[in-house]
Amino acid sequence: MARLLVSATFATLCLSFAPAPQPKPRGSPDSQGLIGRWEEVSVDFGEGSYPTKPGDAVYMIGDGVATFYGRDRATLKWTTRIDASTNPKRLDLVGLGEDKGSLPKGHVIYGIYRLDGDTLTWCVSFLERPESFDSSAARETTYVKVLKRREPVSSDAGRLVPQLSSAPPPVETDRIFDGVYEFRNESKEELEVKEMTEMHACGILIPGASKGRHYEPFSLPTEAVIKWKVTGKGGWRTQTLRLPEPQRNAELVIEYSNDGRWRAFFEKKERRR
Repeated sequence: MARLLVSATFATLCLSFAPAPQPKPRGSPDSQGLIGRWEEVSVDFGEGSYPTKPGDAVYMIGDGVATFYGRDRATLKWTTRIDASTNPKRLDLVGLGEDKGSLPKGHVIYGIYRLDGDTLTWCVSFLERPESFDSSAARETTYVKVLKRREPVSSDAGRLVPQLSSAPPPVETDRIFDGVYEFRNESKEELEVKEMTEMHACGILIPGASKGRHYEPFSLPTEAVIKWKVTGKGGWRTQTLRLPEPQRNAELVIEYSNDGRWRAFFEKKERRR
């Protein structure tokens, strides 16, 4: 599943530790229209819209706070920063600190939103304020997601206790990473990557090419199974990959080499000025 977050192109993501202005008071009209349980139905990384499987990406938005769930698992928590006086309206997520199951304190995910009844269109970026909902303008660290409100949540949902079938397991905060990963083909063969545990696959990957995905930050599993095939050389193959410890200001690279094997490692990226 591409957890969440899930996302289609990035070669780069850098964390932005911008100081966060004071959030609007709880109970403001700006926040009331966004309160509820929102399920992501599609995401667009600039290469077209991809459907999201039910339950893969759920946001519980309360009054001043939000929690992200992937497959009914509490993954991350933020405070929200909403400004409906701008055009387009703004919805940011601000980190609470890693000890609270969140991104580093003060880390901002910038967003603009459009609310049409129970449909929320939300364009987000890790680096800078998006200017429009035009998916063709999406690049490396910007993507457009469409969410549907599945049920209302009372204004007391600032505590965000979701009605799940069972209590979610504890968050592995030491495995949370920024949700940016890249498939890379270093071989001379064309590949098709069909599936990878907890992540979006990349489809066709020609020799020497790479395809990025960036999604919401999530808890990286210790192992993942990748399913792929080599064009013109038989059927589907699988390999279990050991995934490294997450690193800050780095993206996860999933690389295929000439020996026909995959490996995974983190690669540091220079921060944009």
